[in-house]
Amino acid sequence: NNLAFAMWSTDEEGQALELHEEALRRCERAFGENHPRTAETLAALAVKLGEQPESRKRARKLHERALASAESAHGPDSALVARLLANVAVARIDDGDLESAGSALARALELHERHFGPDSRWTGYALQAQGDYAHELGRYDDARSAFERALVLRVRELGPDRQETLDSARALANTLKEQGAS
Repeated sequence: NNLAFAMWSTDEEGQALELHEEALRRCERAFGENHPRTAETLAALAVKLGEQPESRKRARKLHERALASAESAHGPDSALVARLLANVAVARIDDGDLESAGSALARALELHERHFGPDSRWTGYALQAQGDYAHELGRYDDARSAFERALVLRVRELGPDRQETLDSARALANTLKEQGAS
């Protein structure tokens, strides 16, 4: 799995995908479907597939499987479930399933704040997703508030030049632009 991540950054996506798939097969064989390592491997594969528009449907299914696996292994309120629940919500937003994304996001944000703290970059990830969700619904005040908070957390923990920070700044700028237009 770690080797696959390294290969993604060297533009060897085909080989990286094969390695992620092999890591998943090995985890399922060694640990079973309801194990944290399997859940993390499913999530890693899903994240990479989600970056490719043609693979988003499969990515969502893998995110859902990862969440179910983590909930089975740790119960519904663990830190791993918090992270994977946010991934599921983002996959649902990407898939246009805003109705089920909303409840997942609310729960994900609550779990992130409980496990990682209200000022964590991980909570910033859930806030970023909350902002994306609100923006999709045209709720620009809610989106602005979530993006502002995510941006502050990311600047503080990651610095101003990291991609996550720049994503929050871009999303906030787009929301302010939309707000001004409406």
